Amino acid sequence: MTSPATRVLVVDDDPALSYTLKEILESEGLDVLTARDGLEGEKAFEASPVPLVVTDLRMPVLDGMGLLRRLLDRAAPPQVIVITAHWCMARFSDVGRPTGLRVQSTRWLSGIPRPAIVFK
Repeated sequence: MTSPATRVLVVDDDPALSYTLKEILESEGLDVLTARDGLEGEKAFEASPVPLVVTDLRMPVLDGMGLLRRLLDRAAPPQVIVITAHWCMARFSDVGRPTGLRVQSTRWLSGIPRPAIVFK
């Protein structure tokens, strides 16, 4: 059985991107679970909690911000990386005001980073 610290959940409705992320993360020795939308991702997390979730921002059923809110509301929330091809800084900067969501630390990655950068 894989150690919980080496497990990652990738949530994305784009099968090609989900596959690519899974391949990259597995090449770094991580065990990767996948889900096609935020609701499926939340169910996967409930069934098998992981320390890191990588989620798309725009998805059907439950989007990445909805998933982020639900995960951060847990007693032991995972670290979450939000990715998107539809960048909208206003949506991120305003999300905490009406909902009480607070992001304590943010690191923005420009473009597609090499795996060595992400895992340092």
